[in-house]
Amino acid sequence: MVVLGIVLFLLSFSAHELGHAFAMRRYGIKISEISLLGFGPTIFTFRLRRWFGDVPVRIKLIPLGAFVRPEDKDCEANLSFKQKVHVNGGGVIANVLFFGIILLPALLLDNVSLLPSCIISGIAITIGLFPRFTTHLILPIGILLLGLLIFSVSHSDPKNVVPHPKSLVDVHKNLVGNGGSIVAIAQEVNEKSKNLAVTILFAALLSLGVGLTQALPIYPLDGGRIAYDVIEVLASKRKLPGEIFKKVSLCLFVYLIIISLGGDIARLMKIIF
Repeated sequence: MVVLGIVLFLLSFSAHELGHAFAMRRYGIKISEISLLGFGPTIFTFRLRRWFGDVPVRIKLIPLGAFVRPEDKDCEANLSFKQKVHVNGGGVIANVLFFGIILLPALLLDNVSLLPSCIISGIAITIGLFPRFTTHLILPIGILLLGLLIFSVSHSDPKNVVPHPKSLVDVHKNLVGNGGSIVAIAQEVNEKSKNLAVTILFAALLSLGVGLTQALPIYPLDGGRIAYDVIEVLASKRKLPGEIFKKVSLCLFVYLIIISLGGDIARLMKIIF
């Protein structure tokens, strides 16, 4: 069950990148390479000729994310705003679709009645099947999620709307101690993979979690790329506001990476010692 849970979770990364790839294909963006899993040395290459022709699709050694590499770095330059939103948000919507597809058998195996199972899965699948329209939901949802995160931090002490430096330090220590990425997820999969229904359900929620994380308006996450496009439109294509947003977002993104790595290191130290 643990292996199944990990495989399903890794497939959520593949679904995410295929969402981007299908959107790129729709608007004529040429793709040079698709990595459905990982970075580093390639261990397996195949082709999905029906959809992407001779574009190599690779499985790589280090299972940390995935990517789609276009032939032209400025491939979005000639796209309209709506097309850019679809390309940048296609991965998030694919995660929602994957969530809906594997959620239904999980709920049925867990003896949840058929009607609510179909309704919940049906909503997610419907969102996933119409990405040209539903990608426009990503930015407001991402802003809402970021607002909730900021609110939870700022109210770490109910008496203070703005936290003191000490409370921020406490929050940081808590995040590093309890956060993480690969190691944290592996531990959770191991704990939650008790039976088939729970394993699939947990993998579905992880796929949704991947999508919601990517929806955050933090560059270079998908939500951040969409936010940059919105800023560019509002600023009448003046570069300065967008560049300021990029730099601030990148600092926050690096901080999130440090938290993830710090959390993983802390968890590994607990396991080893």
